[in-house]
Amino acid sequence: MIATFFGGPYPYFGQDEFANDVDNGAYTNVGIKLLLGEWAPGAASVLGISTPTNWSLISKDIEIPRSEHDNLTLEYEGMDGTIQIKQASVILINYPLGWNMNERQARNDLTFVRRNLDSSSSGDRNAHESLQYAAANSPDGPAMTWAMYAINEAQLQEQGCAAYTYLLCAYQPYVRVPFYQFSEQASDDWRTNGGTHPAFPFLTGYGGYVQVYTHGFTGMRPRLDALFLDPMMVPQIPEGIRINGVKYQGAAFDIHIGLQNTTIKRRENKLEGEKARNKATIRIGGKASNPGDYTLDVGASLVVPTRRPDLNGTAIEGNLAHCRPATSEQKWVPARLPLAAVDGSNATLWQPLSPEPASIIVDLGLGHSIRGAVINWGPSPPIAFSISGGLVAEGKRFTEFFETRTVSISEPYKLQEAKLVKIRQGNVTVVELGRSYNARYVNLTVEGTQGNDKTVGATVAEFAIIRSDGVGSKV
Repeated sequence: MIATFFGGPYPYFGQDEFANDVDNGAYTNVGIKLLLGEWAPGAASVLGISTPTNWSLISKDIEIPRSEHDNLTLEYEGMDGTIQIKQASVILINYPLGWNMNERQARNDLTFVRRNLDSSSSGDRNAHESLQYAAANSPDGPAMTWAMYAINEAQLQEQGCAAYTYLLCAYQPYVRVPFYQFSEQASDDWRTNGGTHPAFPFLTGYGGYVQVYTHGFTGMRPRLDALFLDPMMVPQIPEGIRINGVKYQGAAFDIHIGLQNTTIKRRENKLEGEKARNKATIRIGGKASNPGDYTLDVGASLVVPTRRPDLNGTAIEGNLAHCRPATSEQKWVPARLPLAAVDGSNATLWQPLSPEPASIIVDLGLGHSIRGAVINWGPSPPIAFSISGGLVAEGKRFTEFFETRTVSISEPYKLQEAKLVKIRQGNVTVVELGRSYNARYVNLTVEGTQGNDKTVGATVAEFAIIRSDGVGSKV
C-alpha cells in the first residue's frame, strides 16, 4: 500500500475490499501520517536513534480526502454517496488509530448515510441500500465491522443507546451453535459470498466483539503518562459490566461500570515487583462529567459517575420510545434489528427481511397518553403503515390509532444529488392523532417498500412516540 503513495507501481488495496485500485485511501493515508509523524519517531526516541528529517514534512503533506459538504472524510479520492462498503473503513481513523480529528468531524463520519433508490428510480442497482459509514457498510460484511461502530458510538454518542445496537449487530448474525463460535459472514452460503467459504472460527470477529467491552464501554486508551478512561453504559445492561485485571505500566486494575457509577480499583500485581507499587495515574476524560487526573496507590479505589447518553434527553421533544425495548416476531435483515428504530440514531435501521406486513412493538414501561408520532424512514419508506397500541400485551388486543396507504417521500431519489457525500435527514412522516390514546405497548406495522429492492421490507431509522400528558401512569 505504501508503494502507491511513494510512486510504486502497485494498485491500492485498502481495508475495504470493495474499493480496489483507488487513490488516496483515507485510512491508509492516516496510518502513514501517524507512522512517519508519531509512531516511528517515538520508537526511535526510545531506542536512542535518529530518524530522517523529512519524515515529519512528508507526514504533514499527506492528503486526507474530504467532501465539499458537511466536511465528511471520503473513504478515497473520488468517492460518491452511492457506494457500498464491505467492512469498517473511515471510522477506524477515530478508533483504533486515534488520529486527532475534532469530535464533530468524527461524529459526522460515523453518521454519514448514503442514498438509496426509491421506487421511481431506475437502473443503478448498486445504490439500492442505505447502510452508513455505519450505513454504507454491507449487512453481509465481516463480523468485526459492527464492533468498531459500537466502540466509536460509545465514545462519540451524545444521546441515545446506539452503542448497544451495534453491540448486538457485532455478534448476533455471526455466532453459530453449539459452541457459539464466530463465522466471518452473516451468511455461510458460499454461493452468495462470491464463491468463498467464510472463515470459521473467525478470530477477528471475537477480537472486535471483546473490544466493545474493554475499549468501548470503558473508553480505555493507554497513554504514555496515564491510563485514559471515559466509562459509559447503556440501559439494556442494568447489571453493568466488569473488566478485571487491566494492566498498565506495572499496575493492575479492576473496573466495574454500573448504571450510576464506575469503580476503578487498583489491586496488587505481584508479578511486576517494585514497579507495581509506584503511583498510577488514571485520567478521566472525553465526555465525562468530572474530567481530571487521579493517582491510585495499591488497594485504593476511584469512583466516578458513569456517562449515560440515553439520559441526555431526546432529539424529538416528548419522545416516549427513546431506548425502550422494541421487539418483532418477523425476521429482519442482518444488522438491521428492531432496537435500531428507537435507539436515538438515524444511522441505525430496522428493516424486515420481507416486504410482507411486519411489526415492532415498543414497551413504554408505563401507560401514557399518546398524541402522535414522528417516523424517520431513512432511505426506503413503506407503501403503507399503521400505528396501534394498548395497555396490555397479552393477545395483542390493540386499538388502531392511525393507518394510511399513502406515504409521501420527503427526500426523493435523484441520481446526481445522491452522489453527493453529505449528511441526510431521511424521509420523515409526522403523525398527528385526532385524539389522545392511552397505551403502554405501541405497535408500528409497515407493509411493502418504496425502495428499489423489492425482496426486503421498508427501513425505519427512528420511531418517536409523542406523549400528550407528559406524565406516565402505572398499569
